[in-house]
Amino acid sequence: MIDAAKRLNLQPDREVEGGENLCEEHQEPLKLFCQDDKRLICMVCDRGQRETLSHSLDISPELEQKFDDFTEKNSSIKELLEKFQAQMTLDPETAHPMLYLSEDCKFVWWEGCYQDVPSNPERFKFDPCVLGSRGFTSGWHCWDVDVNREGIWAIGVAKESVPRDRWLQLKPDKGIWALRHYQNGYMALTSPDLTPLTLHSVPKWIRICLDYEEGRVVFFNAESKERIFAFPPASFQGERVFPWFMVMWHAQLKLLP
Repeated sequence: MIDAAKRLNLQPDREVEGGENLCEEHQEPLKLFCQDDKRLICMVCDRGQRETLSHSLDISPELEQKFDDFTEKNSSIKELLEKFQAQMTLDPETAHPMLYLSEDCKFVWWEGCYQDVPSNPERFKFDPCVLGSRGFTSGWHCWDVDVNREGIWAIGVAKESVPRDRWLQLKPDKGIWALRHYQNGYMALTSPDLTPLTLHSVPKWIRICLDYEEGRVVFFNAESKERIFAFPPASFQGERVFPWFMVMWHAQLKLLP
């Protein structure tokens, strides 16, 4: 199931009495954790007959609830998810002049006046954006953001090549995968049209997960582990990908911990 959380290749495993999950392919109990694939497997899978779970973004409400219930009942899976936490700060060299950063570069807020900051090619000059301090070209990483209900903000990931000297186009085919908060509503910045989101609960902390090899960007409620949205698989084409933040109109964001 950790593999499902990692790749979102979810399939409805069968259950036996007592809540034990069975391998969909071999109908054997999922008793082993594969360190290489980061997922639960059965004994038959362990003998070299592992199969890749099929990709599926059209997840039924019943399967979504099954995933939530399984995660809630298995604290060990929650602990495994925590192991992929990336130590992250904000990069002041990229911050728009109207964005103010705390001394530890964990907290960012918007002010309606420009700061006197050095002009450099990395700095966003039009959109009120800032990048994370670490970029990735491989692996699976996640980081948590403390969000608020005020103002306009967006969080996600961006390719290193997104322009800094002109207005951004906030969509995946232009190098940005993100969620946006606006007027108490949430949207996934998908292309060609935006995707309005209906959340079961208002998140206080949002977890952003990046699976570089699979081209996955997934958002979770960091407290409940509820999946908020998963972008379709993409190709980052070997380019470095950074955490990306947009903050304006009294909004503020904080990286955790």
